[in-house]
Amino acid sequence: MVRKIGLVVGFTLVVAMVSVMSTAVAQDYPSLSTPPQLEQTGKNDVAVVVGIENYLFLPDVEGVREAVNDWQTFFVDGLGISPENMYILLDSRATREEMRHVVHRAATDVGEEGTLWFVFIGHGAPMVSGEGGVLVGVDAEAEWQILEMRGLRRAELVKALEQGDQARTMVVFDADFGAQSPSGESFLGLRMLTVPYSLVIDEGFERRDSTMLMSAAGDQQVAGLLPGNRRPAFSYVLLGALRGWAATDGEVTLSAAMEYAGRKIEHLEHRQTPYFVGDEDAVLV
Repeated sequence: MVRKIGLVVGFTLVVAMVSVMSTAVAQDYPSLSTPPQLEQTGKNDVAVVVGIENYLFLPDVEGVREAVNDWQTFFVDGLGISPENMYILLDSRATREEMRHVVHRAATDVGEEGTLWFVFIGHGAPMVSGEGGVLVGVDAEAEWQILEMRGLRRAELVKALEQGDQARTMVVFDADFGAQSPSGESFLGLRMLTVPYSLVIDEGFERRDSTMLMSAAGDQQVAGLLPGNRRPAFSYVLLGALRGWAATDGEVTLSAAMEYAGRKIEHLEHRQTPYFVGDEDAVLV
């Protein structure tokens, strides 16, 4: 199923925060660097984390390195994924070719009882045809065709991930697909064609029922930063949800995690509506 998360007024995390998310005043956010107290179910899992803070020719995305470190802490110390089963591509390593290579390796390594995780934090862009989106590689330039040429198509990514024998696949896009910076400025100085909410319209996109996708922002929206903290907002609130902030009876489902994330980022400067594809009742942690 495809579900767009509705937002409600309020921004209150489990640990007390300063309110008024729309201001640029420095605020305190709970740290995600400490090991989360979770059942370590990830001994058969494999995780890929791609993060690009410093693009060669495009606007940078602040706080990506911190977000990558926090995802690694969640996977290794929280879920118990072996460090040997962690693949991290940061900045200069995050080219189209390296992303393809690592995804294929991860799909080969994961076992039948495991979960294959893929997290991307950076820029997205629409395809020239308008039939899908691409994850923009570190060396892409600010020309529409080059954004696509030096990026990895969403449909290609999911198809490659699903070549593995894993029980399920979890994909996180902390990016929008409008070719714009976290401040909402277009790379090309004009309003780009944007990709509609539903990922299933991607050309050639055929998803397994066991594949779940979580995306930071919808059509004509921006994947923004936390005010006063300057780090990708979606990764922060989603990780918080997965660490237990969205737990009910000791479990966090896909819908609970995404609804929690949606509520917590309503007050960003640019309205941001996370959405997901997959079994809403699936237990993530």
